[in-house]
Amino acid sequence: MMRYLILLISTLCISLLLANLMLFHFTVICSDPVGGSLMANETSTYNPTEESWIFAFLAIGRIIGALPTVIMINKYGLKMTVTLFGILSGLSTLLMPLIFRSFHWMLFVRILQGIGSTTVFAAEGTIPLTWGTSKEQGMFVSLLSCSYEIGPIMANGASGFFCTSSVGWPGVYYVFGTLSIVSFLVFGIIYSNNPRSNRFSQNKSSEAVYSVTQPDEPRKMESTVPYMSILSSVSVWGVWINALGDSIAYQMFIMYAPTYINKVLGFEVVETGILAALPFVLTIGAKSLGGFFLDRCACLPQHVRIVTLTSAAQGAMTVGFFLLTLLSSEDRILAQAIFIVTIVFSGLHCVGLFTASQTISQQHNHVSTSIIAVISSIVSLVFPVVVGLLAPNNSAHEWAVIFYYMIGALLVTNVVFVLVTTVKPADWTNKEVANQRSSIQ
Repeated sequence: MMRYLILLISTLCISLLLANLMLFHFTVICSDPVGGSLMANETSTYNPTEESWIFAFLAIGRIIGALPTVIMINKYGLKMTVTLFGILSGLSTLLMPLIFRSFHWMLFVRILQGIGSTTVFAAEGTIPLTWGTSKEQGMFVSLLSCSYEIGPIMANGASGFFCTSSVGWPGVYYVFGTLSIVSFLVFGIIYSNNPRSNRFSQNKSSEAVYSVTQPDEPRKMESTVPYMSILSSVSVWGVWINALGDSIAYQMFIMYAPTYINKVLGFEVVETGILAALPFVLTIGAKSLGGFFLDRCACLPQHVRIVTLTSAAQGAMTVGFFLLTLLSSEDRILAQAIFIVTIVFSGLHCVGLFTASQTISQQHNHVSTSIIAVISSIVSLVFPVVVGLLAPNNSAHEWAVIFYYMIGALLVTNVVFVLVTTVKPADWTNKEVANQRSSIQ
């Protein structure tokens, strides 16, 4: 039972990390302070250029934090790294209302928030491998990845409530900041890098998990990460290239879904809010089914299961974007239905992608997922610039052009993934296990 509690608190912590990043996107709309200005002689809103910089500095923080995340996990383990970075995210969220009117302080705090979120990918890649049995790792990956849906739902729902309440918009930062700190302290107390050493687990249950996830009894030894082997692995590069396509699609959904639904398809603002949230709710169920397929479909080899789910989901996304180029606001109901289905397949693809990375990289998966985090951050920096250049008026024709470029990227990255990726533990993971065994014996 302990592993399910860890899965639950880990999902909550990751969801809070992602929600903290998104609070600004909503509260900037209703940021007139309750009872007067928070800071004297400062404006109450940001112009579009300043908002773009605030969005960009979040991605810069994630890029800055990628290397320290890998170093700290190697030296101190996932438990301490995730706990410290999560508390940093909570503290920076608490600071947001206090510095909201200062553009330069806002940039600094957004960097801190970005750094605090860099453990998301590493946690998603490491926790299933450490605590999930061989028949549960797909389920662990799928449920942890639901944080990408739970986070936005939490952030948007709570922000909307506080913006219209007597407490005012600053309240949402105080609630999420405090909840983040408390949640990560709980994570630090109950989580352990080794199931056998967990103080709350019964010996029998921890042995059952450990016997599956770890081949031999651990010794206190230095573990060298084979960086050159990882960087020269064709299969790892296949995963990273596929992650590029995934990041492009995800950034479109997370950044521009409301804009596309409102400006291009012509739905009203209230309808836009509901329609923008609906796909994320449906995706949670789809991810659960994807995890079940990866764990239980024993009639297919592991490589076939993972590659099939990942490539088929990305192929479905590609078809969805192509169909959207053929539709206009006159077909808005059909277009919205296709848009929702495309987002759901994006969620399924995420499950396959992270399972592939975990299977190939094993105990070094935090290195692979940190690179995926950097790829995602770079895309989040570049994508708004591309949209600004290609769709300044948010017309259907302009967005069709964007979709054509996205279709090309999805096709190329998907084909490369299928051709070069072999989803099985890499040789350099087996070598380390062999070395550990020989040193123990």
